[in-house]
Amino acid sequence: MRKSKVSIGKFIELRKEAGLTQKDLADSSGVSINVIKQIETGRSGTNLENFRAIADTFKVPISKIVKKYDEETKVINIINLKNRSTKTTVVQNLGYELAQKGFKILIIDADYKCGLSYLFGYDFNDEFNLYEALKKSTYQKPVDIKEYIRSTKYKNLDIIVNDFRFNLLNERIYHVAYKEFFFERIFKNIINNGSYDYVIFDCNSSGSLITSNILRISNYVIIPVVMTLDKVIGVEMLLENIKEIKVTNKNLELLRFLNCKKDERILDDKAIKYMKNIEKDYGISFLDISISNDEDVPKSQLKKMPLKPYLDKYKIYNRAREDFKSLAKKIIKIALSDWVL
Repeated sequence: MRKSKVSIGKFIELRKEAGLTQKDLADSSGVSINVIKQIETGRSGTNLENFRAIADTFKVPISKIVKKYDEETKVINIINLKNRSTKTTVVQNLGYELAQKGFKILIIDADYKCGLSYLFGYDFNDEFNLYEALKKSTYQKPVDIKEYIRSTKYKNLDIIVNDFRFNLLNERIYHVAYKEFFFERIFKNIINNGSYDYVIFDCNSSGSLITSNILRISNYVIIPVVMTLDKVIGVEMLLENIKEIKVTNKNLELLRFLNCKKDERILDDKAIKYMKNIEKDYGISFLDISISNDEDVPKSQLKKMPLKPYLDKYKIYNRAREDFKSLAKKIIKIALSDWVL
């Protein structure tokens, strides 16, 4: 369990510099005045999410008021075995929304279709991509994966792009030593050194050895589903794979299904029935957040932009963006639940 320590003196100093009373701070941050009083008397007991809201009010990084120990990067795997399951859309917008909240984010295109790389406008002639990194690595001598990270034009958001030849690596990995732990070896340093708050994989949808490798280094799995029968049938194959990986990766947690392209006007009764049976058989339910079906999502992707900057540019409001914000908040809440303050 991770721990942190509040700098009480710095907290009070920042509040006074901002010209805020305890009540003013409570009103501005949405944090209870009783919690603020407890913080300033050394009886905190609150959570990191409240401190992040207060730091936003002070307009300072959270590290100014909370010192963190044993920092741990959380690895999220967005995966589905079906094509056009919106997993790449989820990675694109979840990564962006978390970055906008001040978290340092690395998104990784681990799908041979390279959709995430395309959405961030990267040149496929760039040799510093995931395919080349894996091709040049052995278990004994992995590449320095930091050399393959590229900045995006969005603050706090970095990416590792991919190459269309990526799927050819499955056969190669079958013949390397410790093939099940190949990714763990390559990404070990970047995950352990705390450079990023979240690493999010857009995972290869083929159910391959590469997929299993990524699951072995993941903390959380989210399975986006589009509720039509052709998109949900066979999902139990993925669940069986995850169950198998959990035997060796005790930290792996399935965060349930994410209903994407939700449209109450269009309901596929067969898909609903199928998923209810899956929920019953595997004890896995849907997140209490859905991503609305909205025509602005594909429009933003044609412009190679996450949804929020696209909407800002064209002065549009839509429901899907609010859904991605809610998803980001949900992830933060889950990831912060193991902090003691």
